[in-house]
Amino acid sequence: MKPIIFSRNISKIQTGEKTQTRRVMSPQPAYQEFGYEGRSWCYHDDFAKHPTDFTHLCPYGQPGALLWVRESWRVADGKEYTLIDPEWAGGKNPAHIEYKANDPHPENVMWRSPIFMPKWASRITLKITDIRIERIQDLSESDCFSEMGLPIEKRRIINVFADFQKLWDKINAKRGFPWQSNPWVWRLSFKLQE
Repeated sequence: MKPIIFSRNISKIQTGEKTQTRRVMSPQPAYQEFGYEGRSWCYHDDFAKHPTDFTHLCPYGQPGALLWVRESWRVADGKEYTLIDPEWAGGKNPAHIEYKANDPHPENVMWRSPIFMPKWASRITLKITDIRIERIQDLSESDCFSEMGLPIEKRRIINVFADFQKLWDKINAKRGFPWQSNPWVWRLSFKLQE
């Protein structure tokens, strides 16, 4: 099981509204590796049967793999010693862990970065249902809804592409992968693992 960081839309993951995420491929593949511009490639977990389809291994695993979600969190009541003794904490999802996504006023609290969340404190497990490689600008309107976790009643009242582009740039432009550069991405489809 591998970790994956989510900094927003945690509640939409829990309700099943958010079912996709796109992560920048690093390093970016050479143009010749995938043929023509914009082609979407399917990940094959059986490389022996499909040796020419895909030569990059997805860092998140393969379809069927489980991911544990890292999110902003903190230890309640100053019980910092539990961080070094997960056995004492009672295993997964101990009662003394608080999650930023559950706080109605998260700006009033100091939160730990998702990077520092230990596996035992994670409360969400996802199962990968599909992996594809594509350019970020190749996503469809339906993909935008799945990525942003928009409920059906809100889908007609927003410009979903503009909103997704702003969100993408907010997260990735400072890392050198703005929307305009059209980077290659891993498109992970997932479902909540019960």
